[in-house]
Amino acid sequence: MDNCIEDDLGFPAKTIIFPVSIKHAYRIKEEFEDMYPQYKGEMVRVITHEDRRKKELVKEFKKESM
Repeated sequence: MDNCIEDDLGFPAKTIIFPVSIKHAYRIKEEFEDMYPQYKGEMVRVITHEDRRKKELVKEFKKESM
């Protein structure tokens, strides 16, 4: 976070992480939210093939700034 690229609003730029499993993805999210509680629920989203809303979530990721 200290060395990240920032967007036009000064927030960390969007990043896609490819974890090794779904469990790993949720662990990364949990760790991030523990380290940066001020962003809780706003900065990390887990999108998997199991999610019924996956297409909608990907569209939101492309379109929205956060």
